[in-house]
Amino acid sequence: CVSIEDGQAGAASGRRFSAALVDGSLPAVDRDLIARLHELDIPTLVVVDAADRVDWLQIGAASTLSVPLTRSHLRDALERHAA
Repeated sequence: CVSIEDGQAGAASGRRFSAALVDGSLPAVDRDLIARLHELDIPTLVVVDAADRVDWLQIGAASTLSVPLTRSHLRDALERHAA
């Protein structure tokens, strides 16, 4: 998906997603979004930078991925968490 709104619309459509990869620096990425994805059984993988102070795992994210995001780190996270 291109935007948070696209992701929310896709999730609401009933379409099955293996995981949601989101940018933790975006204001729309919050506890409510993660909770909604969790309700839909969609694991949330949050991309974070060193300055990020949010405890994403505490609020329900399946995993965090640090920047720079590498292909191998993304693949490992998807193998662990994606349905």
